[in-house]
Amino acid sequence: MTAPETSSLIPVTLLTGFLGSGKTTVLNYVLKQPDMAATAVIVNPTHYSVAIRYDMDSMAAPLVLAKGRNYLALRIRQIAVEHQVPIIENQPLAQALYKSADVGQEIPAHLYRAVAEILAYIYRLMGGHLPGSAT
Repeated sequence: MTAPETSSLIPVTLLTGFLGSGKTTVLNYVLKQPDMAATAVIVNPTHYSVAIRYDMDSMAAPLVLAKGRNYLALRIRQIAVEHQVPIIENQPLAQALYKSADVGQEIPAHLYRAVAEILAYIYRLMGGHLPGSAT
């Protein structure tokens, strides 16, 4: 992937490891995989970050690519800035996504409207396309 191709992407792949009593930790590593490019990162000012991906042509609902608290939240934000992914500050939504959506899964139905409003806002700002989508 060349530098211009990454201008609006936050490529993320998921690696899962198991700790002690069977708890799963999801580690987020930045890799060059355009099929995992984020559309937006929804944050509360300092504690939570959730990266989502949505492609109108191929997805029924947005997918959670990465989520983190504290240091990991900061890293997700830093990666988003590096790749020019829109960062939207919405404290209640960031916390709700973090608590109710797992990495690699679609967002819960009760959050569709709130996320749709953010995606519509980004769509308008970006001149009719979403970052990380095929179109």
